[in-house]
Amino acid sequence: TTAASTASASASSSSADAVHRNLMVNFLPPSWTTMDLQGFFEQFGEIEDCKVVVDRATSKSKGYGFVKFTTRGDAEAALAGAQGAEVDGKQLKLQKAALGRL
Repeated sequence: TTAASTASASASSSSADAVHRNLMVNFLPPSWTTMDLQGFFEQFGEIEDCKVVVDRATSKSKGYGFVKFTTRGDAEAALAGAQGAEVDGKQLKLQKAALGRL
C-alpha cells in the first residue's frame, strides 16, 4: 500500500504541476502552424508539447493553441514575457490551461 499511495501522490502532484506548465494561447495569427507557435515560444524555455488547434473540415487554424513547457519556471516566463505580444498584427493572450472540465 505504501508504493500505491506514493504512486498516487506522485501522479496527482505531476498532474497539478502540468496545469502550471501548460499554457493556452489565444488570438494566434491565422497563418500560424504548430511549428510557428513552437518557434515563437522556444525563447522562453524547453517545450514538451505544442499544438495549434485547427478546424477538422477546413484544416485552418481556429486562432488558439497550447504550449506545454518542461518546467513551471519556463511556463511562467512565457506567461509574463509573451502576454500581449503583437505578432503579425495580433495581440497574444495567454492563460494557464486547465486539465479537463473544472
